[in-house]
Amino acid sequence: MSKLGIGELSAKSGVAVPNIRYYESIGLLPRPQRNEGGRRTYSNDDIAQLTYIRNARRLGFPIAKIKTMMGLEDQADASCRQLRDLATEQLLEMSRQISELQMLQRELQYEITTCDVRCCDGLVKDCTVTKAMSAH
Repeated sequence: MSKLGIGELSAKSGVAVPNIRYYESIGLLPRPQRNEGGRRTYSNDDIAQLTYIRNARRLGFPIAKIKTMMGLEDQADASCRQLRDLATEQLLEMSRQISELQMLQRELQYEITTCDVRCCDGLVKDCTVTKAMSAH
C-alpha cells in the first residue's frame, strides 16, 4: 500500500488541502497516520473516501448527510433503501432550489428588461434595477 503526502492526496482526489484538513477535523475523514517526521500519510483508501466526499458535495449533499451515508456503507447489514432515501431527499431539495433559482432568474430578467437608461437619465440612483433592489 503506497503512502501519499497530503499534496499528492489532494492532486489524486481533486480535493483541496484545506478541505482535507477540515474533513479530518470534523471526523468525516479519519485522522491520518504520521511518518517519522510527523507528516501526514495517506493510502489509496483515503483517495476513494475523498472522491466519494467530493462527488457527494458536488451533488449538494450537506456534510451531515455525507457522514450518515458513509456510516451506512460501513455497516454490513445496512439497507440500500436507506441510502436511496437520502439520495431522494437530496433530489427533492435540489428540485426546490432549482425552482427558487428559476423564479429569481425571471425576476432579475424582468428588472433588466424594464430598465431603460433613457427613463432614468443614465443615473444609478434613478435606475429601475436599483429601485427594485431597494424594494425587496
